[in-house]
Amino acid sequence: MAYELLYEYLYPYLKDGDLSFVRLFQYITFRSAYAALTALLLSFVIAPRLIRFLKSKKLDQPIRDDGPETHFNKSGTPTMGGILILSCIIISTLFWGRLDMPFVLMLIFATVAFGLIGFTDDYKKLIKKDSKGLSGKKKLFWQFTVSAILLFWMSQSIYNEYLSRLPVELQQYVLAGNNLPLEDIFRYINRENILPLYVPFFDKPVYDLGSYSFFFTIPGIDYPLFVPYLYIMFGVLIVAGFSNAVNLTDGLDGLAIGLLIFAGIAFGILAYLTGHYKVTEYLNIAFVRQAGELTVFMAAFVGAAMGFLWYNSHPAQVFMGDTGSLALGGVIGILALMIKKEVLLFIVGGVFVLETVSVVLQVLFYKWTKRRIFKMAPIHHHFELSGWHESKVIIRFWIIGAALALIALSTLKIQ
Repeated sequence: MAYELLYEYLYPYLKDGDLSFVRLFQYITFRSAYAALTALLLSFVIAPRLIRFLKSKKLDQPIRDDGPETHFNKSGTPTMGGILILSCIIISTLFWGRLDMPFVLMLIFATVAFGLIGFTDDYKKLIKKDSKGLSGKKKLFWQFTVSAILLFWMSQSIYNEYLSRLPVELQQYVLAGNNLPLEDIFRYINRENILPLYVPFFDKPVYDLGSYSFFFTIPGIDYPLFVPYLYIMFGVLIVAGFSNAVNLTDGLDGLAIGLLIFAGIAFGILAYLTGHYKVTEYLNIAFVRQAGELTVFMAAFVGAAMGFLWYNSHPAQVFMGDTGSLALGGVIGILALMIKKEVLLFIVGGVFVLETVSVVLQVLFYKWTKRRIFKMAPIHHHFELSGWHESKVIIRFWIIGAALALIALSTLKIQ
């Protein structure tokens, strides 16, 4: 909104006068900085009112009876604070981001859609007093559905971008309702993959996930719809998996949101570099045309997360609930796919992965042997029950998360 209003429309009239500073709105770095500050300040404005409202409605976080005894004093702390984070991200992005970029709209859609899944779960638990909330099967169904919609939308956007770079006669051929296989597109474009999978330390993609695909047409749509089914299945697992991983990690004051700040900073940097053609040539990494603009969204993400941490730090005044954790994890997952950094997601989000693996191992080992590997899962509870103070667990996990983010960024120079 700010870009369109202040740079595209007003700047041509103001560039020769005293208001020529509006040219700054063309720069991603400038808008990213103020997107973060806007989200942060919005958090400070909205949070006190939201916390009072949640308390007045008695929307308190349920405390596990079998959990650490130190958690019983958290009873009465309101949850569903994810509403604060998501609203600040969206408002800040709508103002500072370029809404003519499909990838930005996709991230906004992902924020809202995954947020609604989490909100439904919280609503059923807290307002409808259904202790089970949204069943695991229904939650996964909606996570998979939203992920598949986003990945289909993203794939189609990428395919349409390729079509726009073809000779005019071929574009007209496609607009006439004809399908144009990928191999025909690549005869005219110097690119080997449409949906490449990159692995750290390899300078070229190891596989083209767009190879397994089909096309179909719908009356009224002027171009064929591109369905890369292998890529969509792969992406659905990534997005839904990371969404649930963040949800599992959200068990201590500030733990998940602090780790998400490090992940958000890392992926904001990766998005900026991936969208800068000269930098990608120098680092020998994938160039994604719209990736730079995603930096603005990630800056808003980090600003909103920092604002929430102000109130979620120990002792927490509010918890994010599934409303926040499912949405923020899903957003990070879809962004990793957008900028072709799927594998780096497992490094940046290594703590989230560890938390998830600890739960899986605990469940499987108990089913097989009727014994437990950890005193309690996820693993952050194991360390609490081992005598670590909650704050010590949180800060040490943050340190690991920060180190993993630096390791992931360092791989760019070792392609």
